[in-house]
Amino acid sequence: MWRRLAAAALLSLVSACSTGNDLPLAQAGVATFHQMLNAQQFAAIYADSGPEMKKASTQADMVQLFAAVHRKLGAFQSGAVKGWSDNPTTSGHYVTLRYPAKYDNASVVETFVWRIDGGHALLTTYYINSTYLIVH
Repeated sequence: MWRRLAAAALLSLVSACSTGNDLPLAQAGVATFHQMLNAQQFAAIYADSGPEMKKASTQADMVQLFAAVHRKLGAFQSGAVKGWSDNPTTSGHYVTLRYPAKYDNASVVETFVWRIDGGHALLTTYYINSTYLIVH
């Protein structure tokens, strides 16, 4: 009897984590990120990020990174999700998006990790892969 209750509880917990809701939240987060980046609202991007990002990096460092991305690459033009994962863990619920993107001056691949918390996506990690950032 105990095992059946535990299995039922686990099943209901897993089903409560709905990819159908998580992916659109993360995609909306990417759209907001790019709008804020184009508007040069670098401190606001950091302020709206999750505690993991704030623990890993200072506001000054992240503002410098976002400013360099904007200064060197120009404005974000377009992009699309080319891969994603939805990972509920004991330390939180995370959605990772791989996002090839076109900026004014170069094409890049961005990776966003979002913590899904209370129906909101909080940016925890941002990676950008671009040779252009290094050589220009």
